[in-house]
Amino acid sequence: MRLPGMAAAPQQAAGAPSSQEITAALHRGGALFAAKRFGDAGDVARLILRFEPKHPDALHLLGLVTLAEGKPADAERLMLQALKRSGPHPVLLVNLGNAARGQEKTEKALRYYDQAIALKAQHEDAWIERGILLTSLVRYGEAAEAFERAIALNPANVAAYSGAAHVASEMGLFRKAIAYCESGMAQTSTPPIEMPSMIAVSYERLSELDAAIEAAEKVLAVNPDHATCLRVLTKAQRRQNKGNRDVLLGLKARLEGVHISSLSNDDASVVYSELAHICDELGETETAYVYFGKLNETRRSVIVERNLDDTLYLQHVETLHAEMTPEVLARVRANAASLPVERGGRTPVFIIGFPRSGTTLLDQILDAHPDVQVIEEQPLVNALRRAVEALPGGFTKALQTMREPQRKKLQELYWRELGKHGGDFSKKVIIDKMPLSIVHAVVIAAVFPDAKIILALRHPADSCLSCFMQDFELNGAMLNFTDMARTVRLYDLVMGLWQRYEGHLELDVCEVRYENLVTDLRAEVIPVLDFLGLDWDEAVSDPAAHALARGTIRTPSYAQVTQPIYASATDRWRRYAPYIADELPVLEKHITYFGYAD
Repeated sequence: MRLPGMAAAPQQAAGAPSSQEITAALHRGGALFAAKRFGDAGDVARLILRFEPKHPDALHLLGLVTLAEGKPADAERLMLQALKRSGPHPVLLVNLGNAARGQEKTEKALRYYDQAIALKAQHEDAWIERGILLTSLVRYGEAAEAFERAIALNPANVAAYSGAAHVASEMGLFRKAIAYCESGMAQTSTPPIEMPSMIAVSYERLSELDAAIEAAEKVLAVNPDHATCLRVLTKAQRRQNKGNRDVLLGLKARLEGVHISSLSNDDASVVYSELAHICDELGETETAYVYFGKLNETRRSVIVERNLDDTLYLQHVETLHAEMTPEVLARVRANAASLPVERGGRTPVFIIGFPRSGTTLLDQILDAHPDVQVIEEQPLVNALRRAVEALPGGFTKALQTMREPQRKKLQELYWRELGKHGGDFSKKVIIDKMPLSIVHAVVIAAVFPDAKIILALRHPADSCLSCFMQDFELNGAMLNFTDMARTVRLYDLVMGLWQRYEGHLELDVCEVRYENLVTDLRAEVIPVLDFLGLDWDEAVSDPAAHALARGTIRTPSYAQVTQPIYASATDRWRRYAPYIADELPVLEKHITYFGYAD
């Protein structure tokens, strides 16, 4: 981290160090900070401040040390004192942005970065930090632009290529991610290991499995316990050798030889996940469940490390349960029915359901149709929900009393957001696929009374077990899947809420069952196409080919949908029934409601 060297030292008091001595001390402090000797760097800054309590560079250095020590609010206070004494400087403003970001004051952080750029548009660090923040806010288009600006300013800046590659990967642009990594690696003889690792991951996501294995092996030759590349290697080989017991046993032995105790919790979870899935494929059910348990133990440790709140989503659904009473829903329905429906306009279509219920497979099947575009897992309905919450009277009242001008504005907001996420309005049908939009079906009903909803169903026990077995990114609802009892609790809340919606709202729904999709695709899909006003097209019969051609599947099911349809995951819960016996009674009413009772 650089210090700006903004201010000349004031007139020295008798016995105080000279300006040259202070400058030398600041250089020493900066070098100590760069070497991550934060305590020593802080001692240097505090020593200078004993003699010159308002020295801006010393305040700035102490602020950097304080930020590195995990105290961003104190860091911001010190840097603001430096700013007051020295005036604006891009380096100081960037570091203020980092301190604000550390407090999750994201808009304030963006203002600091923008101020730095306004002072010096060529300040590449400001663009990089801005890109990092925008990435965390899922504002990928703006983040990509920021990293591109940094690359243009300094084509040798490896960090800018790394950031751009990460954004491209998050957007599902895996070839672009590979290109950024290769460009970044060409700038240095010692590229960060994350770059060749991302190349391996990207090839596996593209289902170019030979290239993925080759890239992973290059990393593993240097670091044999590199968890990400171990996962790429084992996953790619499992996909190439489906059901090959000898290959699976070899992969299991390789992973069991990893020194897992020396890994971070993030990396340990990767290894446990692969071991669990290998054992599941081998039919070693008890061992698999033990490894799934270890996977989720490490994920819970990560939740603690990151200070994540795993109660928020559950509380949100519980609040919806409390507020969306039959009486409220009846008023929502009556109000929606009293408003005029535009004839001949666009009709929104939604794929919803509990996670791991076959939504990604259904997405690929329908997206293969030439008249259909599926927008994958974007927070479009969440944007509607937030807009409803901002209406006079708040969320629950607004749903019941919404007037036509308000509804028109909300509809326009939705279509704008859909366009931002790549909606192609020349298609006959655009489908918004976000499974957990199911909890906000009441918003869909209030804003779009003519909406079409495709409900993806799977045996409740299989859905819950599959969520528990999945190494999801830890956010929102996914935080609840680290514990089987909590997973079932969330299923009970989500699908219980859906059953209430279904009973009290006017919803136009077509059900699709995962079990039927994988045994007789045509018979299950033709009613869906009829529901959407579309004719059968042979392209929908080969979702694996479409998925491979698409190459940008962003969900955890990408590996399953890029291979021929198989039915081995149906009724998997029966093998695990002894281990989930305590949770099954909670699911009984849903098993009966959705027609899965034996």
